[in-house]
Amino acid sequence: MPVRYKNLLLIFVFAMLNACGNVPETHYYTVELEQLSQQNEHIGALLHIQAFDASTVLKYDKLMYKTSPYEIKYDAYRRWAATPPTLLSEKAVEYFRESLLFDHVVMDMPHAREGYSLFGYVNHFEESLKNGQRLAVVSVAFDVYN
Repeated sequence: MPVRYKNLLLIFVFAMLNACGNVPETHYYTVELEQLSQQNEHIGALLHIQAFDASTVLKYDKLMYKTSPYEIKYDAYRRWAATPPTLLSEKAVEYFRESLLFDHVVMDMPHAREGYSLFGYVNHFEESLKNGQRLAVVSVAFDVYN
């Protein structure tokens, strides 16, 4: 192989390595809730928060977004710190513990203990593009059992 082709091949290999060597950084996100206003009532019972559930498309840690009402895409480099149902379950525990409405707020229901049980089903947890603006869409259906 002539020297000229070897030099071109060497330049090509270095160019390919340089182009492939820049992998985008993955960013991780979580959610924060606003602080509760001071509550005058105290329910005084145990609150058991069950792990929230969601449809299959929301059980990934990748950020989901919609470019149309019918197309779902996942961002490869922006991720949630946990899946949306897990994030919202943990935030519900934190929220109700700080509210001081209940004597105890737990995720594991103790046996032979009276109280309330809260379950959430995450319907939407996505970013949507509408008229060129990004909108966050979060929707959770709650059930409370005594």
